[in-house]
Amino acid sequence: MNIKNRQDGIHIRDKNIMSDYYYRQIEFIQRLSGLITEKTFDTENLIKACISNIPLTLHKRRGICVYILMNNREYVTCSSKNSVSEIMSPVIVSGQEIGRIEIRYQRKSRTNPDNTVFIEEDKNYINTITGLLGLAYEKQQQNISREIGRFLLDSFLPESDQFLLMLDMENRIMRAGNSIASELGFSIEYLCGNKVDIILSDKTFNPSAMFMENDNSTIEIPSPVNLITKDGSGINFNCTVTKIPVQPDKHYFIITRTGANPLDLKTAGSEDITTLRKILGGTIQSVCEAIEVRDPYTAGHQRRVSDLARHIASKMGLPRQMIEGIRTAGNIHDIGKIAIPSDLLSKPSRLLDIEFELIKRHTSTGFQILSSIDFPWPVAAMVLQHHERIDGSGYPLGLEGDMMLLEAKVLAVADVVEAMATHRPYRPSLGILESLEEIRKNRGILYEPDVVDACISLFNDDAFEFIEIKTTSRPF
Repeated sequence: MNIKNRQDGIHIRDKNIMSDYYYRQIEFIQRLSGLITEKTFDTENLIKACISNIPLTLHKRRGICVYILMNNREYVTCSSKNSVSEIMSPVIVSGQEIGRIEIRYQRKSRTNPDNTVFIEEDKNYINTITGLLGLAYEKQQQNISREIGRFLLDSFLPESDQFLLMLDMENRIMRAGNSIASELGFSIEYLCGNKVDIILSDKTFNPSAMFMENDNSTIEIPSPVNLITKDGSGINFNCTVTKIPVQPDKHYFIITRTGANPLDLKTAGSEDITTLRKILGGTIQSVCEAIEVRDPYTAGHQRRVSDLARHIASKMGLPRQMIEGIRTAGNIHDIGKIAIPSDLLSKPSRLLDIEFELIKRHTSTGFQILSSIDFPWPVAAMVLQHHERIDGSGYPLGLEGDMMLLEAKVLAVADVVEAMATHRPYRPSLGILESLEEIRKNRGILYEPDVVDACISLFNDDAFEFIEIKTTSRPF
């Protein structure tokens, strides 16, 4: 059969050709679905598969350009100049558009411009693909959240008598403390995965609703919360709820017993300092591991920055308490990278401008996370400012000179020197000499002069060397 039929604006020379493309579409949909059901998958690989296969599975092939936008990253098969968008299908997750697929036609003119070059089956096919990409994105975010919960919380929260529960945004129990499980008479396995309602007398308890009406990151519950025990009786707890952002649109809620006031370092003695370091050590170490597991190319980066910053601060003769704060902030200064896609953190080529803008958000995200923790030092502010520069050219706030914390100026220099001196995903190490030349030539321009002088002196006069990071080592 070789008759020119007209159907929905496309010439069909053989109905068997239509059938061939139809089966190709079904085959690719099945393949894409199979990839998503695997335990480990990469959303970017799924998108690349779409970019490669969509042009081969449409009824119209010539002059077609496929454009995919996901998470502010663009993927395109060819130049879209002088093209017309024929099909546009959004990727929707939780009611929000996070991306889209556009099928564009590159021909400058048509016999009949009022007719589309695509048939209805093509549009349905693309809608199916965007639906699958939405499911894949949602699944990947759930995997990331579980990963964060496992490394950030499992290692220290369940052992703390203060920790009660960790809830997700749907009020499901994600973690339960050993002490609260014992007091209630339930196993941790029974509690986790269930809605918190199963142990609440007050079924209206809803952390998400609390924080919609309150801008604070921590809320102390004004009246005791009554939790139901296994035997049906109740126990009252004075509770505090802390919101922990783990993704731009996702939070965990940590419920703890309302505890004592934090240690005052101004009056603390050496024994108190030692005790405080032990208390914070496990928490901060867990945070370090959570970040470094997701970003293998910078494993140990934070600890090396912390060690160098501590030595710089000591060389400058800063107070002991300030040095302790710098060391602590250095160990978690990149905590905001938890919210950055792992494939972006380990990208082997240079970042696009739009990708770099996404990376730059890690300082603000880190500030949001840490501002809910009552450190005895301005750790959250140090983390927020560690990419600022004294001439105002840094980010995220463009602070100048004295507007920056001295501690942040120390971290900024240590961060730059360590980053240049070690391997990065997109380049080999530049070496310590080039690193020191960078801060020397920008002394008084980008970097605080006293900090630069102390850093250069450490390497030249004191033969400072970066610590060797082992996976089993602990900086506390």
